[in-house]
Amino acid sequence: APILSALAKAGTSFYVIFLQEKASAVETFLKRGGYSFPALIDGTGVLAESYRVITLPQHFFIEEGVIRGVEGGVLGEERFLEFFR
Repeated sequence: APILSALAKAGTSFYVIFLQEKASAVETFLKRGGYSFPALIDGTGVLAESYRVITLPQHFFIEEGVIRGVEGGVLGEERFLEFFR
């Protein structure tokens, strides 16, 4: 999450989607961590099903509507940056 906050502050465009979480839990997580990145909530799991999410976290790198990469697991800053170059 700190890496994502830094990317957002640097002007990188992305969304973090929280799967099957309550809005209050996501808000608490963001507030407690002091994170400032755009977050969406997939409360019903419809996106997880549509994208066939099989592990958490799972990262989908989408550009102009095309999936450019999918990575499972925790990613370090360097790996994230590879997708944003």
